[in-house]
Amino acid sequence: SNPNNDCVQDCTGEWGGDAYIDNCGDCVGGSTGLDPCVQDCNEEWGGTAEVDECGDCGGDGPGDYSCNEIPVGFAYNQSMLQAFYLVGNAYDALGNTLVENEDWVGVVKVTDSTTTCVGSTKWAGAQTQIAVMGDDGYGYTEGYMLPGETPTVIVFDDGSAESMFTVFPYDVEGSLAFSPNNWVNMELLPEYSAFERALHYGANLVSFYVLPLDSTIENVFESILDCVECVITEGSAACYDPLEGEWHGSILDIDPEKGYWILVNTPCTLSFAGFNYNPSLEYHLHMGANLISFPAQGTCDLGACIPDDVEYLFEAIVCEGSAAMNTENGWVGSCTSFSGGDGYWVIVSEPLSFSYDLDDRIGRTIDVYSETKPTFGDFKVNQSTEQAFYFVDKITLLDGNVEIGDWLLSYNGDVLTGIRQWQGVMVDVPVMGASDDLHTSGYFLEGGLPSFKILKQSTGDLLSLDGDINKWSSNGVFIINSLAEVEPAPEEYHLNSIYPNPFNPITTISFGLAEDTEISIKVYNIQGSVVETLANQYMEAGYHSVVWDAGQHSSGIYFVKMLTSLSTGGITGKIENVSIQKMMLIK
Repeated sequence: SNPNNDCVQDCTGEWGGDAYIDNCGDCVGGSTGLDPCVQDCNEEWGGTAEVDECGDCGGDGPGDYSCNEIPVGFAYNQSMLQAFYLVGNAYDALGNTLVENEDWVGVVKVTDSTTTCVGSTKWAGAQTQIAVMGDDGYGYTEGYMLPGETPTVIVFDDGSAESMFTVFPYDVEGSLAFSPNNWVNMELLPEYSAFERALHYGANLVSFYVLPLDSTIENVFESILDCVECVITEGSAACYDPLEGEWHGSILDIDPEKGYWILVNTPCTLSFAGFNYNPSLEYHLHMGANLISFPAQGTCDLGACIPDDVEYLFEAIVCEGSAAMNTENGWVGSCTSFSGGDGYWVIVSEPLSFSYDLDDRIGRTIDVYSETKPTFGDFKVNQSTEQAFYFVDKITLLDGNVEIGDWLLSYNGDVLTGIRQWQGVMVDVPVMGASDDLHTSGYFLEGGLPSFKILKQSTGDLLSLDGDINKWSSNGVFIINSLAEVEPAPEEYHLNSIYPNPFNPITTISFGLAEDTEISIKVYNIQGSVVETLANQYMEAGYHSVVWDAGQHSSGIYFVKMLTSLSTGGITGKIENVSIQKMMLIK
């Protein structure tokens, strides 16, 4: 009565059992009906789990880029429609080449509402290939690239900042638009950003930490052709002819390591899109003045950004309208920092090579020199491409002291050529030179001698100063140890005093001249005869004195007579003023 007492044993040796030999040659039991020959990666017979391209079990096989090794946002599905983008070079935000087998390059389609990855790969070095997927009509590629659409390229900088940023591919052969089965060769892949610089009327000293791949002068300055006149750098220049619509001169391309004077005839804004160049750019300086750039966005303290091993060779740095001098006590002057977008004349004592030290110095707090301009009077100075700076350390006034907030002014005759506010320490006073444009007419030419004045903030008084002043030269940096107030010229011509009087036998005769003039000073005896000529010459306005030594004359009454004439033909011209005083010689 045992129902298992059959006449047949199964493959396990069980009478009445239902285990059997499957197609794989294995004994399988039960009535499940399974007949697998292969276990999946989870050791499940008949299972579908596979090892994906990341080496993980449970993925969907090729095309599933969701494993932990791939950055978020870089996963995509395989499509039957694809194009191939070949990347020649790729750079991170600092201009460094991407790290092979660490950093990632991806391609995304960006719409108003979504960003969809359509291709990605690890950076494998120069000529890395990216397969870009199109919408082939199946659900898993919905929203992928359509013919004619241009993708956006992103970089995951895993090696340094672990950040993702957008870059701009450049196809030297033509369009970057997606087309199935097409090949696109991208020569560069640096970070892409906008450059914008407001330019004031006249001369602007700038440099470019961002430039387009097409860095010709025509392309860089395309946005300001209605206002730009000339572009000048060290040793070369180019000017724009609006009638011909062409540039003429020796500047053909704009270089990231150079500084440039940009001359515009009306305020305007220079703007373009370009690429951040390598901030570790090496500069090769010759002895003397070098017009260079600052190759990074942001600001950096002068002393911190110049490498210590060469800083002692830097004598001065000249900015637009300001300067700094390297002294035993550090840098002094109103130019306190380097700034992205500005150009700099760097003066060094011998040839050298250097790169800015930017590791963690950009963005630090910088002691920025600030000043205000007078709210009264006309004290406007036009910036010139030709400029010099006179560093003033000490100022002495006849009455009182110079105060913080007073202004130092430089003049070429009656023409104001520079202004700087006194802050209580050595300061650089700008002295502008004449260039080829009309707005610098009357400024200095080579060899001219500047004069200086102090403008009192409290009273508005303008006081003349004098000192040991060097002749002007372009890009000159000079030190004036001290300036002292000059007694103002008298309002009229007169003999001031004779002291001592009576005298024996020497006395001093003082007089004042209201203007530059020809002057004659003679001594007469009581009979009216000339006994001594003390002066017969041209003198400048101001207070003067002459000494009479009467040792060879006898005691008695004498008269000193001063004649002045404004003619340039000597005192024989028209007499303008006569002054006479009596004096007594007692032996």
